[in-house]
Amino acid sequence: MYIYLAAPGDKLRLLNRPGWESIQVNFHKTDKISGSKTVLPHQTWFCYEWNSPTSVTVIFQDGIQLTDRVAPCVAGATSLGLGHRRFVRALTAGDLWTGDLALNSAQIGCN
Repeated sequence: MYIYLAAPGDKLRLLNRPGWESIQVNFHKTDKISGSKTVLPHQTWFCYEWNSPTSVTVIFQDGIQLTDRVAPCVAGATSLGLGHRRFVRALTAGDLWTGDLALNSAQIGCN
């Protein structure tokens, strides 16, 4: 499952979970992964947001800032991607539900 921002020559994966239970962030070009100890919730709704006010992308889950991971800012992002990709064959089908999506130049909050 992933959320990414694409910029010329690079892609920042803001929610990247290929097999880990914790939230992972990484830049595609360098493939440097910055993992949080925050566990991704299963079978429940949660709010996931990010803001890039300066040179660092700040990530929040349910309104709480993830302070144990590092992600640079994506200057000049041209697109946003939301999706799911299986890297291995699964034995059962899975569901991915996406709720509201809101875009703003400042943090919106999880209310």
